[in-house]
Amino acid sequence: MSDLTPVLAAADLSGLADRESAWFATGRGRVFVRRYARYGDFIRAAVRSGNGQDRAALLTFHPDAYPLAPAWLAAIAQSAPESADHRHPSVPTGSVRLLAEMTPDHRLGIPRQGDGSVGWSIHGAIARVWPAGRLELRSTTGPVLAGQLEGSQWDQF
Repeated sequence: MSDLTPVLAAADLSGLADRESAWFATGRGRVFVRRYARYGDFIRAAVRSGNGQDRAALLTFHPDAYPLAPAWLAAIAQSAPESADHRHPSVPTGSVRLLAEMTPDHRLGIPRQGDGSVGWSIHGAIARVWPAGRLELRSTTGPVLAGQLEGSQWDQF
């Protein structure tokens, strides 16, 4: 990683032009961000695993999430496993422990849904996490962030 790589936590992702890509530095690896013109204002970010070789997460952000996206991506990069294989992901239920304690009943006050997911809501926003590592944040206007944690060992670091 070059000393000229911009730091993600201070990035303004709204400045990306259509189809523009950029690498950003985090405390524990690099994050690749690309704005896809055909999807409108959405940007997509690929988080690398600790070894820098594998893709460990893929996230898509709506403009409403641009201000928070750098902090979210930096946190995900910090917690990324040392290696991941996005071609053959193996994301056990425990791998979403970063985001939720998933239980089959109401012991922790967050019941698991029929599809295995857990979710939370506050006024105007809903978050949901699935056992396979998929996550989504929605506002009243629609999806703000959609992502997929890839590979295993998300709960090991």
